[in-house]
Amino acid sequence: MKPSAPALEDEGIMTGGASRVWLWARAFVRRDVLTEISYRANFMLGLAGGLFTVLLFFFISQVVESAAPGISQYRGGYFPFVLIGLAVTSFLHEALAGFARQVRKAQVLGTLEAVLATPISPAAAILCQTIQPLFAAALRAGLYLLFGALLFGAEMAGGNLPLAAFSLILGVTAFAALGILSASATMVLKRGDPVAWAIGGLSILLGGVYFPVEVLPPELQIVSEALPMTHTLRALREALLGGGGAAVAQPLTVLAGFVAVLLPLSLATFAWAVRRARREGSLTHF
Repeated sequence: MKPSAPALEDEGIMTGGASRVWLWARAFVRRDVLTEISYRANFMLGLAGGLFTVLLFFFISQVVESAAPGISQYRGGYFPFVLIGLAVTSFLHEALAGFARQVRKAQVLGTLEAVLATPISPAAAILCQTIQPLFAAALRAGLYLLFGALLFGAEMAGGNLPLAAFSLILGVTAFAALGILSASATMVLKRGDPVAWAIGGLSILLGGVYFPVEVLPPELQIVSEALPMTHTLRALREALLGGGGAAVAQPLTVLAGFVAVLLPLSLATFAWAVRRARREGSLTHF
């Protein structure tokens, strides 16, 4: 349930930029959590679906050659390799698609203009509404890894967890920047989400989720190197299954470059899309 504006003002919503964002983020997260816990069956079905997916790839891993290029360098063979791909895909997909979904939802419900009228920046207003879905995606990713390790013996022991967490944060930030670009396209086009569709599809196919990038033709490997997914998975696998250290430095450097370029670009593009929609009077059109 969305808190009323007077309630937020009573808590000091006008007391500064950082406090405004925090209070609105808390309000949106509370609303989303209350909504989610009212659908317990949906949560359980999602949990069962995650277990089914892990089980499916566990059996596939029994017939896949673990010594294939790009897999033999990691501990445990194909199953831990693909398990990390599955976990990260669910997390990064939410970062990529969540912004556009919230914009589209607000358009359909007729609340977009009200959301963008909050006393925080337009991008921050949309970001506040994606916090809870990102936490839910993180929970699903953690359950994937937990299922794999406890039920199917995936070898994760000895991994560098702080380095893996840092790699994931960089990857999610890069995908969130692409997600803001996707939300900008939704704001302008009203229907369709070409950015999320293109980046998401290419990431699944060429980002090394289900098979190593090394098995791709050289031309497609070049495309793969231009995707944040490729470097996120490479860094995570090195941190959790490989030797870590210097091997993680290269993908982390590339991810940092993605963030440095994409984040300012995406925020500027979203601000432009909002200004255009306001100028055209199309915030409430869908």
